[in-house]
Amino acid sequence: MLSRWLQRIRRNPIIVTFLVIIIFGNAFFMVQMSEQREREDEQLAQLIAQARADRESGGDRNNIIAKMVQAFEKADESELQKNLTLKMKKLKQENGARRNKYVAAWKLADESISAHGLYGVDEDTEVILHALHLAPIVKVDVFGDEASYSTGTSHKWLLTLDGGQLAVFKLMWETKGEQKPNGSCNSGFEMPSSEIAAFQLHRLFGLYNTPYVSGRKVAIGTEILPVATDAVKRQIRQVGENEYCITGKCFQCKLQKEICLPGGRIEGAVIYWIPKPLKLHTLPPMYHPFATTNMKDWKMYNLNENAYCLDIPKRFPFYNELKKYLDIFDFALLDYVMHHFDSKHYTIDGGESAVPGLTIRLDFGRAFCYYDDDRDDILLAPLRQCCTLRRSTWGRMMTLQNGLLSKELARYMRWDPLNPVLGQKYYTALNRRMRKVAVVLHDCAQAKGGIDNVLVNDY
Repeated sequence: MLSRWLQRIRRNPIIVTFLVIIIFGNAFFMVQMSEQREREDEQLAQLIAQARADRESGGDRNNIIAKMVQAFEKADESELQKNLTLKMKKLKQENGARRNKYVAAWKLADESISAHGLYGVDEDTEVILHALHLAPIVKVDVFGDEASYSTGTSHKWLLTLDGGQLAVFKLMWETKGEQKPNGSCNSGFEMPSSEIAAFQLHRLFGLYNTPYVSGRKVAIGTEILPVATDAVKRQIRQVGENEYCITGKCFQCKLQKEICLPGGRIEGAVIYWIPKPLKLHTLPPMYHPFATTNMKDWKMYNLNENAYCLDIPKRFPFYNELKKYLDIFDFALLDYVMHHFDSKHYTIDGGESAVPGLTIRLDFGRAFCYYDDDRDDILLAPLRQCCTLRRSTWGRMMTLQNGLLSKELARYMRWDPLNPVLGQKYYTALNRRMRKVAVVLHDCAQAKGGIDNVLVNDY
C-alpha cells in the first residue's frame, strides 16, 4: 500500500512541488530561528558583560540597572531557568564533586560583597536565589534561645544548607498579600513575603544593601524533621498522615499559637546569612534619626526646614560620613514606598572582613503591612525636611514613574517560588506613593532654586 501511495505522489507534480516547498520551507524557518536565538543569546551575554564590567569599574548605577533591565527583558522565564541550570552545571564542573556546586554558589555570594553592595546586578544574583530555593537542608535549629523569646517578633528557624551556608527561614503565619488590621504593623506575626518584596525593591532601585531572599516551600516530614534539632522537633507535632501542626516560638507567640498544615508543607522566606560580623548602629534609645521615638525632635519642621537635618551628624556620629548620611534619604524613600517604620542600619565590622562605606539593612518582616494609608507625616519627613537625595536614586526613581514601579517589581518577583508575593492593592499603593515622592522633590526643587540643589553626588 505504501509503494502505491508513493507512486501516486510521483505521478502528480503538484503534490511533489507542494511537499518540496513544505520541507525546504521548514528547514529554512528552523535555520532562521536558530540564528535569531543565537543573536539574542549573544546580545544578552553582551549586556550582562557590560553591566558586570561597569560594576567592577564603579560605573554609573543607573546605566548598570538599565543594561540589566534590557537583558532580562530579552530572557523569558524558561530562558532564565536554562541560563541558571547552565551556570550551576558550570559551577559543579569547576568545583569537582556534585555537592560542591552549592559550595561554589555560596563562595560566589561571599566574593560579591564590596563597598558597592552585598551583591551585583548580573546573573550571579539569580544563581544565589536559585540555590537558596533548591539547596538541600542539612540541619534545622531554633534561632537564638528557645526559652527567652529574645529573637524578635517572627517565628524563624536557622537552616544549614548543603555546602555549609547558613540561612534564616521565616515561617509564613500571616495570610500572604493581606494588610494588618487598622494599620497596626506591629501586631501579630511578621510577614515573610515582605522580606521577599523588600529585597527585590532594593534591587530594583540599585540599592544592594539587603541580603538575598527567596521564597521556599518545605515539607515538614521529609525536609525538616529528619535534620531538625530536638528544640525544633518540640515545636512540631504530627496530627495525621502527612499533616503537622507547628507551635510558634517568638515574642508574639507566647500564647503558644499553633498553625496546622494539611499536606505537610510550610511556606516561608529563606534569608541569606551574611558570613561576616555585623554591627548594629540604630540602637535604642536613639534608633534611626527619624524614628518615631525621636519624633519630638523633628516633628515640628516643614518643607526645607533643615535645622534637624544639619544636626544629625552631630547627634548620630554614624551619619557623619557623607555616604552614610545620604543613605538616610535613599532608605527613607524606600521605607515610605513599602510602609516600613523599623529601619535598621548595620555595617560589616571586624578586621579583614570590614567593608568600608557599606550600610546594610536587615529585617523587613513588617514592611508592606498596610496599603490603605501612607503616613506621609512620618515616613516622608526625611525627604520633605532635608530636601536631599542621591542623584543616582532620583534618576532611577524617575524611570519608575507612571506605574512602572509596580510593573517592574511584579516582573522581578514573578520567578519567586511564592509568587504572587503581594496583592494587587499593594501595587496600587506603590504607584500612589511614588507620585507623592515626586511631588515632594518637585516642591523641594522650587524651595531650593532648582533640582540640582536637591540632588547630591557622592561617587
